Amino acid sequence: MGRWLMMFGVVAGLSACGWQLRGMSSGQYPAQLQLASPDRYAPLIASLGQAMSQRQVASADDAPLRLEVEPEQLTKRTVAVTAIGSAAQYELSLSAAWRLYQRNGQNQTLLREGIAKSGRVFDFQPGNNLGKTEEETTLMAEMRREIAHSILAQTQNLSSTARP
Repeated sequence: MGRWLMMFGVVAGLSACGWQLRGMSSGQYPAQLQLASPDRYAPLIASLGQAMSQRQVASADDAPLRLEVEPEQLTKRTVAVTAIGSAAQYELSLSAAWRLYQRNGQNQTLLREGIAKSGRVFDFQPGNNLGKTEEETTLMAEMRREIAHSILAQTQNLSSTARP
């Protein structure tokens, strides 16, 4: 009985403070969104397209909201070195600037803008290049998904045509 009461208290406490699982949001997304980028085949744009389809946001050229996403910027720096001076850990930082416009005929009004960022640190072993390259590729895909969801979250609750 005490165990159930304690579990109920933890669940009630977490829900009362607004805690929620990543990717689970209570806001409404717009029904349509125009996605614009200098490189429409970039991996970040593909991640944004997947995030939009998961949230049932249609991509349309005549949508009332226009999301412009600049090309992603990647920085990779050495965080730690081994005793002989080779890199032991790297930090990956990925960022992308974005702007969200409300379209009224030929006019556009800037609603929001920002820079979405994500970062990871991973160990690097000089003798295991293939494995570490695969790990870096996986981390980059994960960071792109995180940035895509972060950018898409900025479109919540913006228009009267929004839906859950």
